Amino acid sequence: MPGAATPLDQPALRYPPERPASSPAVDGGGRECMVLFRDGTSRLCRADAWQRDGDGWRVKLRWGVAGQWLEKWYVYDPERVSGQRPA
Repeated sequence: MPGAATPLDQPALRYPPERPASSPAVDGGGRECMVLFRDGTSRLCRADAWQRDGDGWRVKLRWGVAGQWLEKWYVYDPERVSGQRPA
């Protein structure tokens, strides 16, 4: 399908473990942040939610690719996500 998202259209962040997070999700307000992607570019995303996970955090990111919104949970990495911090 032309214009479909590729693996390079994904943030360069780790996926969280399959186990549930250690706390409920907190609304992230859809605040904008710059995120490093697998193709080496930084792209504007929205942080829709945060969730405490052990000693770290998960962040639910939303971004656009080829006219569609993509959304997924990732392990927060402050070196790859700028302009946003956990609540």
